[in-house]
Amino acid sequence: MLQLLIKNINSAETDKLYEKLSQERKNKADQFKVQSARDLSVAAGSLLNPDREIAYGENGKPYYKNFPDEKFNLSHSGERAICIISDKEVGCDVEFIKPESALESNLKIADRFFAQDELKLINENDDKQKAFYSIWTRKESYLKATGTGLSESLNEFSVVKGIPGYIIKNIDVESDYMYAYCIKSEEDEEIQIHRRA
Repeated sequence: MLQLLIKNINSAETDKLYEKLSQERKNKADQFKVQSARDLSVAAGSLLNPDREIAYGENGKPYYKNFPDEKFNLSHSGERAICIISDKEVGCDVEFIKPESALESNLKIADRFFAQDELKLINENDDKQKAFYSIWTRKESYLKATGTGLSESLNEFSVVKGIPGYIIKNIDVESDYMYAYCIKSEEDEEIQIHRRA
């Protein structure tokens, strides 16, 4: 089963959430000096099971140490934190969709890091900003699912063509954010979305 947990970030409640975190997540949150970054880390950490020890793979991908059949991944942006949970390798991304004034800089990023068919899709789309975020979040979720991070060149694979052995999709949750997930599977699964207070 595939589950997506979504949490709206509320700075007023992060101190309460912080107290419920595992020590490892508290340490991670404490590394941030800027309050908004700390709040994002605390909110994302609050979506994890605090009773499970987290370990890290060779490229830094987190996993539950004694629960090999429960995979997860975290992401946060703007005022959202998300956690995706599956029994297969999984990755996720959420991005706040910036105003049209950011389009020029986003297109420069696309020119540098996107595959040719991805650039073509953006250029042919009426809403280039949403097209950019649709591709960006899918690329990021794939890298997080594989655990390779940015060691893999972003323009050497295409989420438009698809990647054998992976399902990579956007999820339509709300208009101001773009959500995506990637699961290591040949068959798509139904995703259950849960909002956390």
